[in-house]
Amino acid sequence: MDRSQFSGAPVQAQPERKRKTDRRSLIRTTALSLFAERGYDRTSLKDIADRIGITHPALYYYYKSKSDILFDAIRTALVQTGADLSACIDDETLNAEQKLHRLIETQITVQLDLQEANRLIDSVLFGTMSRSEIFNYEQTKELLELQRQLVQPYRTVLADGVEAGCFDVTDETVVTFAILGAVSNLPYWYNPDGELSVPDVTARLVSLFLKSIKP
Repeated sequence: MDRSQFSGAPVQAQPERKRKTDRRSLIRTTALSLFAERGYDRTSLKDIADRIGITHPALYYYYKSKSDILFDAIRTALVQTGADLSACIDDETLNAEQKLHRLIETQITVQLDLQEANRLIDSVLFGTMSRSEIFNYEQTKELLELQRQLVQPYRTVLADGVEAGCFDVTDETVVTFAILGAVSNLPYWYNPDGELSVPDVTARLVSLFLKSIKP
């Protein structure tokens, strides 16, 4: 539904909103790349503006500070990841084993698409940067809640698999975090120029976990 017809917003304003949304997305992506490349503290707003090709003052039209960019970038990534994972378990034509395969495959894709950026996100949420007070209490709380929500699709699939008799799991929490831990560590060791392709890694991890939980 087009809400602009109720809000009184002119229809011609929609392209402007889309342009602003697209520019914000470009700023987030560019900033994450620079933060991962140079370090958060060594990257300035001017660096980000220069990489994009806009003026430093123009950047303030979209974001007021470097921490605002980082927060929005992490929040956007977590929201999108949550949506992607939830979509994996919505297909009722798939059984629990197939859904688990799709979950792991999707999470691996997410981790490797932004390999360097995911290391930064981990550092902000749980590593050394989590103690630097980049974000305020409410922002930190929101990000951690979004991160916790990524666990639920795995719990759901494992519970469904146990009920269907295709999984033998006594502790869904342990299995869930074992899978998440293995997948989230991929950016730290996977070499895209190495012998294993992404499908190879996916197949081996899926096989490993299915063998450990099947009756």
